[in-house]
Amino acid sequence: MFLLLLSCTSGKDSGAGAGSDSGADLQEVAISFRGAAGEADFACGSPISGLGLSGATWTPLDFRLYVHDLRLLTAEGAEAPVRLTADGVWQTEAVALLDFEDGSADCGNGTAPVNAQVIGAVAPGTYTGLAFTLGVPFDLNHADQATAPSPLNLSTLFWGWQAGYKFARIDGRSGGIPDGALVHLGSTGCEADADGTVTGCSRPNRAEIRFDVFDAATQRIAVDIAALFAGVDLDQDGGGAALCMSDISDPECGPMFAALGLGADGQPGGAQAFFRIE
Repeated sequence: MFLLLLSCTSGKDSGAGAGSDSGADLQEVAISFRGAAGEADFACGSPISGLGLSGATWTPLDFRLYVHDLRLLTAEGAEAPVRLTADGVWQTEAVALLDFEDGSADCGNGTAPVNAQVIGAVAPGTYTGLAFTLGVPFDLNHADQATAPSPLNLSTLFWGWQAGYKFARIDGRSGGIPDGALVHLGSTGCEADADGTVTGCSRPNRAEIRFDVFDAATQRIAVDIAALFAGVDLDQDGGGAALCMSDISDPECGPMFAALGLGADGQPGGAQAFFRIE
């Protein structure tokens, strides 16, 4: 467990009880992540071998993902929301972008800066765990990307034909899928009203991640593409999109949804393996 006693902010909120920041200065917290392929670090220009059912070699092209709704957990199970620090680049007050690619080598769709931290503020307390959501909140997911603040203004992470964002973009190339073994996670089955406003999506595909034991002061979260690919063959495409575009009928999507803790309906269901503590 860790006792959060870092520098104060001036923000206060109404409310009371566990997880409330009423009447007390918020405390800064930083959650660290690592782009991983098993024990190895993800790096543009460094092919990764031994992935998936066939032990394929996969050449990185991109690795970015959005997270939101971060909460720190107490030993009793209470949740304290983390108020994200808007920085004009990586975070708004509602969503943060983790970016493990640096735009070098084959990662031409990306950018040189990288980001492996989420920074925010939370009510003072003793916390033992962490929870967050992989994805973009519904209201922001279907807003106008052209006028959105950074990091929601990146056209390479907006899924125009699905009217929303790519919650995760994990692109690579393998020997059996040379044109691109791509994973684009986002909401599907979305419907709009007569004005074009999206009113709902039958498969939201937002993964809920929870660690009851996590110490932000000494630990970080590995985001592991080896775990994501463990149940698929990267040496051949079984049909549908070239790997997975979040269509549950695509044979590669099912195993990857399971690794994300998502059911066939796009709702959280079951243990996930994509994120792990280290």
